[in-house]
Amino acid sequence: MSDVNTSKKKDGKGLDFSWIFETVFGSVQSLVGKLFDGVAVGVEDILSRIARRGLVLVLAIFGMWFLLSGFARLLDFLYGVPGVGQVLVGTLVFSTAVILSALWKRER
Repeated sequence: MSDVNTSKKKDGKGLDFSWIFETVFGSVQSLVGKLFDGVAVGVEDILSRIARRGLVLVLAIFGMWFLLSGFARLLDFLYGVPGVGQVLVGTLVFSTAVILSALWKRER
């Protein structure tokens, strides 16, 4: 502050308020910078959550696929008729989807 005051006196042109503008614009610039940093951190957090949930969803889908495929093959082996396991597992999955859809519509 003393450097600013001495330079004002040396100019002899009267009062110089440029330091006020520098202070105000500097604080506004700092605020905008912090705001953008906060937004960047928030976006990065959201994208990492989406990526984690997407990975879990893909793994769950593949897990269910292999589980149901194996169960269908086991049923084929037990009944001795090719394709009956796929039909039974498909019917089970389809009926589960219909029941869940009906329950979700009822909740709304």
